[in-house]
Amino acid sequence: MLNEDNLPIFEGHGVMVEAILSDNGREFCGSKDCHPYNLLLLL
Repeated sequence: MLNEDNLPIFEGHGVMVEAILSDNGREFCGSKDCHPYNLLLLL
């Protein structure tokens, strides 16, 4: 969703996303080498 929907909107307005702040909720936590959110951030 982030790469397909959100980032193109920001890029279309000339805004570069350099960081994403999370609340460390359970959807953002887990093992750094296999959790889907952490793997997305490595792209």
